[in-house]
Amino acid sequence: MTCEKFGPRPIDYLPCRYGTSRTLYRGPRADLRGPYTLFLGGTETYGKFLRTPYPALVQERLGVTSVNLGLVNGGPDVYLHDRTATNLSLKAQATVMQVPTVQNLSNRYYSVHPRRNDRFLRASPVLRTIFRDVDFSEFHFTGHLMRHLQHQDDEMFLVLLVELRKAWVARMEDVIDRLAGPVILIWFDAHDCRNDDGPDPLKVTHDMIEALRPKVQDILYAPAPAPALSTARGDHTDGMIFSPMEASAARQMLGLQAHIDLARILSSALRDRVPGMPSRQTMPQNTPQTGR
Repeated sequence: MTCEKFGPRPIDYLPCRYGTSRTLYRGPRADLRGPYTLFLGGTETYGKFLRTPYPALVQERLGVTSVNLGLVNGGPDVYLHDRTATNLSLKAQATVMQVPTVQNLSNRYYSVHPRRNDRFLRASPVLRTIFRDVDFSEFHFTGHLMRHLQHQDDEMFLVLLVELRKAWVARMEDVIDRLAGPVILIWFDAHDCRNDDGPDPLKVTHDMIEALRPKVQDILYAPAPAPALSTARGDHTDGMIFSPMEASAARQMLGLQAHIDLARILSSALRDRVPGMPSRQTMPQNTPQTGR
């Protein structure tokens, strides 16, 4: 972590908009006049606590502009409500999409905010009937809601989970169908996932991913999750910039080295699978700045 006398200087993510979109994406705003690769996804794609997340590192490796439409805790709904991704994919050489979490989408049990998909808005009458003793006005985020409902009634939570998984697959198919050109999925939870209900039932399963395979160019497994990296490489937050109050959140995310590893894997996949991509690295492979 970068430290100064009065703490680290916060990262300026240079928020920007594309077209008529109301959604603020990570900047700087990309130049769309030449070839580019489009990146969709959540917190890892956005690059929280990092000056140079993997979309920017891929740009350095390939010499092709990266358009980062990642959003903190973003889910598939934001790309269905905001046509920016669809419009930008029309001229993109490829679209790379991070596999989102299961709970951050509207379904027949509850609704989420159209742009901030981790924000819980309201429970449906069906959910209120199933969990009669729950005061849904106490919840503002889907993660908090899901943890509470699981603790409240394991059996009824599984009913909800089945619906969430079906809705997730259907929503992802809708997003992919709207995108032009080749689509590559990046799956961050692949190494810590089961097809049963453990260790975390809200993680995407292999069956859910395989249901999408016919619609995409490729599915890439991302580097190991943050806890595994922390054990194998020491403090994986090296190169991340955060305040002491943000330390706990930072430790749950992929660190700079994981982004570097992912950029190498993804750059190779784009060169091999997407026509028109540079056949070799066109820019020097330098270690990205860490904010020191």
